[in-house]
Amino acid sequence: MKQKTKLISSIFILFTFFNSFGNENEIFTNNTPFQYEHILAPNDPNNKIYFGQSISISGNTLAVGATLPFSLEENPSGRAYIFENENNNWNQKAKLNINDGTNGDGFGTSISISNDIVVVGAPFANVSSNIKQGKAYIFKKNGNDWNQVAELIANDGEAGDYFGYSVFILGKIIIIGSPDANINGTRAQGCAYIFNGNEDGTIWNQTQKLIGNDGKESDNFGWSISVSNDIAIIGIPNADIGSNQNQGKTYIFQKNGTNWNQSQILIASDGQADENFGWSVSISSDSSCILIGAPQAYANEDIQQGKAYIFQKNGTNWNQSQILIANDGKLYDNFGFYVSISSNSSWIIIGAPYANVGGNNYQGKAYVFQNNGNYWNETQILTKNNGKVGDEFGTTVVISDTFAIIGSPGSDSSNGKYTESGNVVLINDISFIYISSSSSSKTTVIVCSTVIPVVFIVGVILTVFFIRKRRKRKQEQNSTGYSKLTQTN
Repeated sequence: MKQKTKLISSIFILFTFFNSFGNENEIFTNNTPFQYEHILAPNDPNNKIYFGQSISISGNTLAVGATLPFSLEENPSGRAYIFENENNNWNQKAKLNINDGTNGDGFGTSISISNDIVVVGAPFANVSSNIKQGKAYIFKKNGNDWNQVAELIANDGEAGDYFGYSVFILGKIIIIGSPDANINGTRAQGCAYIFNGNEDGTIWNQTQKLIGNDGKESDNFGWSISVSNDIAIIGIPNADIGSNQNQGKTYIFQKNGTNWNQSQILIASDGQADENFGWSVSISSDSSCILIGAPQAYANEDIQQGKAYIFQKNGTNWNQSQILIANDGKLYDNFGFYVSISSNSSWIIIGAPYANVGGNNYQGKAYVFQNNGNYWNETQILTKNNGKVGDEFGTTVVISDTFAIIGSPGSDSSNGKYTESGNVVLINDISFIYISSSSSSKTTVIVCSTVIPVVFIVGVILTVFFIRKRRKRKQEQNSTGYSKLTQTN
């Protein structure tokens, strides 16, 4: 029994020793550290570029926007980058350059990728004499290069529309939000535009303009967008509901033939004023579940703690099925600032970029929820190890069936040379996350970064086992020999 106990102790020591490698690539879940696989940063970091302000993934290609989250003419034009997964290594493959970028255009504020086509929003770009009308740019992969193939502008755009504040591409369909657009004299009601592409994705034509049928002043229709199959979800976070100002709502549009028609309006069942329901939206690829963030919602009487809402499809209607709240949420966390649901509706990730961690204000957190049948349970709380004030980890989040990605645009560069350069945390395969509960009800999560360390550890364990076994056998042989000698004597 003692030998078995020693063996287990040795295994634990070995595991702890090898698990200590790569602590700089460490993240915490429910106060327990686990390793994540990649921290991505641009090859050309600089001060205040906010890399990770927008993110999008398609297959093994990741697109990342880097721009200040507001428009000032002295700010340089933003940036966008492409990373590709090669044998479990994510490498920067391209920096996307635009032909007419100018200071303060906000290029990279929004980004979306589908297969080999990327659309990048520049909502503060000037169009002729129209200041901050906004643009969007299309890039297509050609061999190993990514080239600009189109520049999109609303055919009825005006100054201050912020066209490109949100973008979403799915196949040969692009939807672009213009949340500050005036509609028939109604200021900042907002709208969204549909563009259809040709077969090779080099030519795009505006085919429809989407407007809420009950729109009002300062709704900001088009603030957030998500698309799956023939369903488009559009957030209107500043819409008034009755006497509740800025409570927010979300529209569902259904494609019928070549047209997109408004089919339903979603409102939080417990909504209050200034909660901004619809600030972020996500629909699963199987079109079975919608996730909507309300980052300034009251939760447990805490102002701006934030909530997120699950809607599930029942026949032709979408019904609210659950309200998600962070178990450790505090006031001003802004839980729900960004939301994402996996394509198979198994996982949800929700950002709370203004959450305090220890004494670090606005360090930020991200929360993972898992679908257990028809109910979602919070399983992990993610925070950065060695995080700092103002990291804003969780500003952007994306989760697929395999990848989890969290943007931290306020982080300094790894060498400390550049402030607020930004980075992105990427977990390569969430199926490698193993969960075990301890007596303190905390959760330990270990992400296996590569196969080699695991094989090495197993090899060491087996070596220790056989060495001990051989030593025991030798001891038994020596013991037997001694007895025989005694008997002979």
